[in-house]
Amino acid sequence: MLAVFAGGCLGALARAGVNELLPVPWHTLLVNVLGAFILGAVVTRSPRFLGTGFCGAFTTFSTMQVELLEDLALGEAIAYAVASVVLGYAAVTLGRRV
Repeated sequence: MLAVFAGGCLGALARAGVNELLPVPWHTLLVNVLGAFILGAVVTRSPRFLGTGFCGAFTTFSTMQVELLEDLALGEAIAYAVASVVLGYAAVTLGRRV
């Protein structure tokens, strides 16, 4: 339980830092792709601290959905959704090979 809490604190802080550096929707795309990579790389090594804790707090599916609905035009929303899935899949696949 403490490992999940500690990882979650660090993940939330890391996400807040990325949010300050990049505009919508790029910060969400970056944290989701990086989170997928990290999760793929650590899922068997440190599942509670880095997996559930850090990646759970770092990534955000719900924010992506709100951005798709409210912040993007139709063409941009489709491209963003496709990029999120394709890049996320590629990142987790690459992470599992590390």
